[in-house]
Amino acid sequence: MEERSAVVETTTWEATALETDAEQTWAAGAAFGAADYAVFALTLLATAAVGVFFSWRARRQRRGNGGGGGGGGGGLLAEKEGEREAAEEELLGGRRLGTVPVALSLVASYVSGVTLLGAPAEVYVFGADFALAALGLTLAAAVHALVFLPTLHQLRLTSAYEYLEMRFDRRVRLLGSVLFVVGNLAWVPIVLYIPALALNQVTGVPVYIITPVVSIVCIFYTSVGGLRAVVWADVAQTVAMVVGVLLVAAKGTADAGGFGAVWSRARDGGRLDPPQWSVDPTVRHSVWAVLLGGGAYWLQANAVNQNQAQRYLALPTLRSARIAAALFAAGAGAIVLLCCYCGLLLYAFFHDCDPISSRLVQRPDQLLPLLVARTVGAWPGLPGLFVAAIFSAALSSMSTALNSLAAVALEDFYRPLWARAAAGAAAEGAGRRAAAARARLVVRGTVVVAGAASAALALVVEHLGTVQQVAMSLAALSHGPLLGVFAAGLLAPCIDERGALAGGAAALAATAWVVVGTQASIAAGDLRFPTKNTSVAGCPAGLLPAPAPSAPATPPLAAPGYVFPLYRVSYMWYTLLGCGVCVGVALAVSLALRLLASSKERRAPVDPLLLSPVVRPRPRAPAAAAPAAPDGPSAAPNGLRHLQYQAVELRDVRASA
Repeated sequence: MEERSAVVETTTWEATALETDAEQTWAAGAAFGAADYAVFALTLLATAAVGVFFSWRARRQRRGNGGGGGGGGGGLLAEKEGEREAAEEELLGGRRLGTVPVALSLVASYVSGVTLLGAPAEVYVFGADFALAALGLTLAAAVHALVFLPTLHQLRLTSAYEYLEMRFDRRVRLLGSVLFVVGNLAWVPIVLYIPALALNQVTGVPVYIITPVVSIVCIFYTSVGGLRAVVWADVAQTVAMVVGVLLVAAKGTADAGGFGAVWSRARDGGRLDPPQWSVDPTVRHSVWAVLLGGGAYWLQANAVNQNQAQRYLALPTLRSARIAAALFAAGAGAIVLLCCYCGLLLYAFFHDCDPISSRLVQRPDQLLPLLVARTVGAWPGLPGLFVAAIFSAALSSMSTALNSLAAVALEDFYRPLWARAAAGAAAEGAGRRAAAARARLVVRGTVVVAGAASAALALVVEHLGTVQQVAMSLAALSHGPLLGVFAAGLLAPCIDERGALAGGAAALAATAWVVVGTQASIAAGDLRFPTKNTSVAGCPAGLLPAPAPSAPATPPLAAPGYVFPLYRVSYMWYTLLGCGVCVGVALAVSLALRLLASSKERRAPVDPLLLSPVVRPRPRAPAAAAPAAPDGPSAAPNGLRHLQYQAVELRDVRASA
């Protein structure tokens, strides 16, 4: 980073400069006291108590309903009904959750520690262009409510990837589920690492100790309480998150001299430069990159990613789901803007003593915890409240991911395999209660295994770059192909399962190529991004590292090597790139195979209920009596199979009884 040559005015930093030993103590992070530990511990205990409460209430309701049915007999029909009831209660809260709690849960799940720490660091280092994300979120929410949500909600799914089997076949559903699992296992460790980094900054407790403790709390209340516990814990965590960040913003603004001083210093330091309207895809945060590329990323995360889609599916009506989508866009956008303001506040506070150059911190993501220690460190309990807010964001995101992984494991992996095994032993079925117990075991076992794996992988994150870019880049590996497959199913009736498979595979390969190549170029130092100017002119002498008197001259940095042009594309475009490749390849393959197919291989038309309302054909007046019902689900048009499957299944079971 370049150092500003302008003379800086005397600041509160200089006026309150501490002695060298004190600065070193502060840099080491000794800001936590007994009150802070108490606040932090109470937050974790309250979160765990939510799981205990909802587990107790669920058991009480099951006892009141007679234990969920008879314990023996009933065959395959009773087993499936028991599993379905258990799954809906564990994973969807019985589809009876309230709109406002779900909206707050959506906000809490989206706003992870990546946002709370990554967005301020992004603004401090690169400028406030990222604030356009609030508009991108609004655009994504509108497209979701009009295009995706009506179709997915009316199908009453448990896993969003059930739709892919209804529209295409089981292979495409399996592709979507695998992409989701891989994407979550890459994303959750980042979410878990961020709060551990914050607590390490203010306490000095090693990350490898903090991470398992947080994981155990999250695994406990997610596996014990189900979706109801997750949603209501998210409500409390959202409140803690907002209160913590608002307190830091208010106290920091006062210490910096007021809002006018914050805005003035940010403007003079280049953090408030006008938006970049360039259509060049290599511009990191142009208006188009954030609105269109970022909008595609947030559309996937909100519309077809099981983490968020599961909450919309838990609402009783489409109207309530659309209201929740609007509330989510407003709430998440407001928190993004608040986090971006905290980035301006960081620069206003450290404008003449860059903590990175002065080695107070090693990563930009540690800047906000440093500001907390600097501003409210002397107030008992407030550093603990802020760290509790960061942990609340992480716990909500992690619990959402674990609960969604459990839903996918049950619906997309366990049930298809178990159905084959149970079909041959219907007469020996253990009944509804045993089936419900198996379903709960699968759900809770998945939560435990995935949580433990995430805790282990979190230790690898510290070797990566800035979390905001790393998180969005890694997520794009699955986001682009998944958004493309769902868009193909909802918006392009001419695309079949063969095209969807080819498109998804091609999109995954293309996105992985770009993401891995870009990260390798960054790690090698060949790809660098221009940063905003900083200064160390106002740093106390004890903070600046003294150069070694006899150290040999350092050779100049080698010029960056050749970088493939596609690796220079902004990470904001990755999801849209993957989506475009998926739809393009799927369309080309489907049309080509249709031209090569004989007249005997003509495919049945797609059920209009599986298309988005924006492309769904209008119903025509009936011209004749309806044809007789087919003998099995395979005779129905592609998509109607799922509507007839249960009726055919129940008929076969009763006939064999």
